[in-house]
Amino acid sequence: MAVGLLVAGVLTGFLVFGWGGMSRTRRTAPALSPDHALTGLPAPLPLPQEEKPGPAPAAPATVASIAALAATDPERALAIALGETNPQVRTELLKAALRVWAAHDFAAATTWVSTHPGINAEEMLGVLLDAPGESPVAAAALTQQLASAHPAQARDYGYALIFALNRAGAYDQAAAYAVNGPERIRNDLLIAAYHDWGRKQPALALQSALHLTDGTIQDTAVQSVLSGWARENPEELAENALSFPEGPVRNAALTKAVRSWMIQDPWKAGDWVMSHQDVAPAAEAAFRKD
Repeated sequence: MAVGLLVAGVLTGFLVFGWGGMSRTRRTAPALSPDHALTGLPAPLPLPQEEKPGPAPAAPATVASIAALAATDPERALAIALGETNPQVRTELLKAALRVWAAHDFAAATTWVSTHPGINAEEMLGVLLDAPGESPVAAAALTQQLASAHPAQARDYGYALIFALNRAGAYDQAAAYAVNGPERIRNDLLIAAYHDWGRKQPALALQSALHLTDGTIQDTAVQSVLSGWARENPEELAENALSFPEGPVRNAALTKAVRSWMIQDPWKAGDWVMSHQDVAPAAEAAFRKD
């Protein structure tokens, strides 16, 4: 019986492959996985390994424990936070400790920040600015202190303050700091402050810029407001610019508005220009460099 089965198997192989085919198959056939042995297909390539997840945020219990320690020993809490090797977690712990300390002793908290220039200035200034009862003036004073102690980082500190004040809606305070900022970085600060103000509160921002007495500072502020306004709502700027007095501000407003509008909605912008022939020169200027 066994012999019969063996002979039947050999004859079946012969009929399907022939003697030579059986021999070659036996020598060259690739190894098959158990799941693919019946199909005759090679095993699939291994799937790529999943990327490792990024740094995990601090666990609530850790943040809570740091905050609790900061209430009694803030410098110890901050020292522990600084010792954290994960940058994302370290920032969260520092913010938790500073938030508690600033609420109880703003002056001491700001002094600590001023002596640790390596930390994320924008994050820390934002935390201090949110301290109960503290005003943007205190944050500006801290920034000036930091900029004086570390002049190489004055621009970064200025940006940090302006962004923090703008997030809090204190656009006028951000602009005031920029106007009175160090001369070598004043232009950069003016652009940062007035561009964002122009996006959020364009009419107030333009009024503020036009009231500046220094011609150079005023021009930078006005151009920054108009750029921010054009980016946020070019159609609104174009319509408002029609009522501006003839002069460079009106021309700049129309040019920036049309340029931005043509990018966002060229058909509507083109129709508007065609219906306002007096703005044709500004429309032509929109395709030239400022």
